[in-house]
Amino acid sequence: ESGHLTHFSEAMVKAIFYSSSTSSQIITKEDVMGDLKGNSVNEYKFDSNDTKIKVKDYYPRLFAYLRTSVYGIRSEDFLQSWKETDLDSKLENSSGKSGSLFFHTKNRAFLLKTLTTGESKFLKHDFIKPYYEHMSSNPDTLLGQITNLFKIIIGSQSRYIIIQSNVFKHALPLLHIYDLKGSTKGRFEEVESQDSSGKLPILKDVNWLNNKITFDFSPSLSDSFIKQIESDVQLLIQHEIMDYSLILGISKKIKASKLDKKKKRKKKKLNKDGSVFVMSNQSGYQSCAGGVRSENLDEGGKVTVYYLGIIDFLTVYNAKKKLANFVKKAKWDESTLSTVPAAFYGDRFKKFLFPAFKGEES
Repeated sequence: ESGHLTHFSEAMVKAIFYSSSTSSQIITKEDVMGDLKGNSVNEYKFDSNDTKIKVKDYYPRLFAYLRTSVYGIRSEDFLQSWKETDLDSKLENSSGKSGSLFFHTKNRAFLLKTLTTGESKFLKHDFIKPYYEHMSSNPDTLLGQITNLFKIIIGSQSRYIIIQSNVFKHALPLLHIYDLKGSTKGRFEEVESQDSSGKLPILKDVNWLNNKITFDFSPSLSDSFIKQIESDVQLLIQHEIMDYSLILGISKKIKASKLDKKKKRKKKKLNKDGSVFVMSNQSGYQSCAGGVRSENLDEGGKVTVYYLGIIDFLTVYNAKKKLANFVKKAKWDESTLSTVPAAFYGDRFKKFLFPAFKGEES
């Protein structure tokens, strides 16, 4: 197992290096269309200790265009984020029983995770073009920013890998993290005291309802969030996607004056030091310490910063999910389940979240 992970680490280093070299070239929309028409893939082969390794880099120019021209990620920053990360250690500590992987770079800028074969096929063959078009035309989209799709083949074993920008990449210290789907069956996280690592528990929908959370946004900001979520969810419904989540980070309270100073300091630091990771094409929802500030100050002159994104949006309501829905709704109320048709899922997702943007409890 450790040998396999070492080979995997070598393969990822090469994949990221080659990918970065693609995005250092000038990529045009015509290049992207060429990738889409030809289902483009770059292949790299090498040997390591008599083990044959192959890396497939899917839609390299399309993702290079998204990274540089849409997300505003500089090639050198992308590469530096991975150079600073001890991949061997990350792989050792994040490999699940199923062989799945999930971890972020040392600077928290990017996430790496494994996809199932079904998820990768759906992204490659059905969703890549609409995803590209949506991300290109919606600068404030909450959909997670996918930066790469790879297939790593080591001997007879293979894994699909996706890299994404991390919603919490610039986050202040967080008080709570929620993963919200709009369903309630099995959606409660027992909260004990923080573990010794200081890792926050991921709270879920029933915790959200019990805690009666609402956002402190201006009416115009709330309306823009609602319109953007409507647009994002409409795309997901059109492609029969369900089981996605709104990931939400709520910061610890911070003095508004301190936040303003942080913003000024950060600007100066970034001007002096080009190696520091920076998102130059930030959406309006990342404008304050990487998130969105609450509208009002509390009595101590403090505010909250919120970090929001839609994640895990590659699960399709297919025959297998329909069967699961049929079995589960015989036992439980369908309205409480996560495995439901895409349109039902999307409408319920919006109904669950929108009251909080209007200052009402869900």
